[in-house]
Amino acid sequence: MLFKFEGNKIRIVTAPRSYITIKLIVGEYQQGFIETWKGGGLDIGELIIKQGFIVIPFKKNVEFKNIEAVMTLDINEKNVTFSLFDEGGEVIKTVRLDIYKVKRIHDEHSKKRERIQKNLLRNR
Repeated sequence: MLFKFEGNKIRIVTAPRSYITIKLIVGEYQQGFIETWKGGGLDIGELIIKQGFIVIPFKKNVEFKNIEAVMTLDINEKNVTFSLFDEGGEVIKTVRLDIYKVKRIHDEHSKKRERIQKNLLRNR
């Protein structure tokens, strides 16, 4: 998707040489990010467009200081896995937490709630 972020509005290309402009509602907190972006301190990531709102991710390069280890975290539907790495990139430890039972309980409660809501609609 081609777009141009202009601070208080976004211009989105809809076809060659054709675009729409969307005026943004910006709060004080968000305005700080926009000002930093205008000054060159942030980059813009890929837009997320949903019905009723647009998410504009700001990206910033950071330099790490005094690193002893780095942790990665992977959150999935049925497990959470994290790994610790040393300064050289060697794996110190990897842990996988199985959360399948939590998902199963959640799914069962969702189905129960759905059945109750259907019965309530029929038998008020």
